Amino acid sequence: MKKTDGRVQFETRGDLPATAQSLGGTSWNRTGSWKFLEPLYKDLTPPCSHVCLTGLDVVAMMHKVEQGDWDGAARVALDVNPFPAVTGRVCPHPCEQPCNRKAYGGGVVVHAVEAAVGDHKLAKAVRPELPEAVHPRVHVVGSGPAGLSAAVALRRLGHPVTVHEAAPEAGGLLRYGIPAYRLPTEVVRAEVAWVRSLGVEIETGRRLAREEIEALGPTIFAVGFGRSRPLGIPGEDLPNVLDGMSFLAGVRRGEETGLGAEVAVVGGGNTAMDVARTLRRLGTRTTVWYRRTEREMPAFRLEVDEAKEEGVGFRFLAAPVRVEASPTGRLLVTFVRMELSGKDASGRSKPVPVAGDEVTVEVDALVKALGEVLDDEVVPRGAATRDGRVGVAPDGHAGEAEAFPAGDCADGTGATVSEAIRGGRLAAHALHAELTGQAVPAAAPLADRGVDPAVAKFKQLNVARFRKEAPHAPDVVAPGERVASFAPVEGRLPAADAVAEAARCFKCGTCVECDVCYHLCPDMAISKKPGGGYVIDLAHCKGCGVCAQECPRAAIELRKST
Repeated sequence: MKKTDGRVQFETRGDLPATAQSLGGTSWNRTGSWKFLEPLYKDLTPPCSHVCLTGLDVVAMMHKVEQGDWDGAARVALDVNPFPAVTGRVCPHPCEQPCNRKAYGGGVVVHAVEAAVGDHKLAKAVRPELPEAVHPRVHVVGSGPAGLSAAVALRRLGHPVTVHEAAPEAGGLLRYGIPAYRLPTEVVRAEVAWVRSLGVEIETGRRLAREEIEALGPTIFAVGFGRSRPLGIPGEDLPNVLDGMSFLAGVRRGEETGLGAEVAVVGGGNTAMDVARTLRRLGTRTTVWYRRTEREMPAFRLEVDEAKEEGVGFRFLAAPVRVEASPTGRLLVTFVRMELSGKDASGRSKPVPVAGDEVTVEVDALVKALGEVLDDEVVPRGAATRDGRVGVAPDGHAGEAEAFPAGDCADGTGATVSEAIRGGRLAAHALHAELTGQAVPAAAPLADRGVDPAVAKFKQLNVARFRKEAPHAPDVVAPGERVASFAPVEGRLPAADAVAEAARCFKCGTCVECDVCYHLCPDMAISKKPGGGYVIDLAHCKGCGVCAQECPRAAIELRKST
């Protein structure tokens, strides 16, 4: 033994002082009786899944991707969404807004990982389990996102399915309404081929008459909003006054779409943004006119920002009042200034015209994009909403045959592609229950595994277990380059980057068996279950709370001892 700087250093074993040592175990000492608190494994709802428009268990998908289980990740998505390659590209991804990762390096780029999962599903032909088609055949009118989603859900429930589409190709809005720079044609075609691979029959190129629809039998009615709202002003029927959806469909079909050097677009929604950005790619100067302020625009914020980057002009608080033919062969469009006063029936600020305050502009064409409505000519006669469905029979009385609306046809279920997909699935479940008497579970993955509806907050997480690192975001083409073609604006995440991004995800409120609690329990009262998960030996747990305190994801809570 020696002393250095006043400190004792032991040099040999014999220098060690005598100490007490137990040679027995402590399992006999049931220290759990001392506690007044005890830990409980309880998953909370991740904020991303809480707002997902399709109901996806985002964390479960991310965990599978992080583990490299791409097939498993695809099957997690397929539980609620058969088309992740589509939604990963066109969904407004509200899941990213409340992401707890924002406060620690940057939010997770969920949509890019979802698109990568969807692309894997298509490349590897990942399919759900399919039963024999033993139930009555069901027809689906319309092959947009709601119709295709309903067809997949019905096939998974054991129904033979036939989809009817008037256009030359299936896909509806996905094929003819969303520009290729947002959703490439090859992705839509691959998704349609995947649906056909499940045994779903898809007939295209023939528009069914109302009488034919009524005679189909059990039907999902998902034709979508195919007719633009009118402006309701003089001169609206002049040549070169077009509706937005027809214009977009023509571009997607490859038709001649030259409208001249300068075009005005009326509207403030996503169709208006798609039209304006498409016109820019066709070399046209474009201005969007909207009757409210930018703040009230219903278009996705990203779409508005990217339109501005691409040179689209905007004029707010202005509404068209008349269109006239110009002596030069162009159009003279007169707009009146608007001001906001009070609220309208929708609860939004009400635009009111300012009498006498007008401006007239000369343009080559005017495109109206005020939103779309259902084409009354295809709605079956006698259709009446009843308990969330439209009951239709050949004699015009609800009862014998059932036509369930989905997507745009059903209130509140078709505002976005993701909501249309969810609406199609739910309509299919409702029709299946009607035909067979067999109720279908709600297909709510979080509720199915007993997740607490309380949303996990950032302050509940132990972020010391994570690194503060920036997101792995896909590349975005510069504005000057992207207006030169219809190539995708946003690139795709390579698989390695998608795995790294999935690893960044906190997995908020979700036990992913990271073993932190197992290793840190001072009483060794936590053990692993053979099939996964943990069990707490409450006879020896003293309720110290270390496990709950150290859990990175707030998946353990302390409660009063029972």
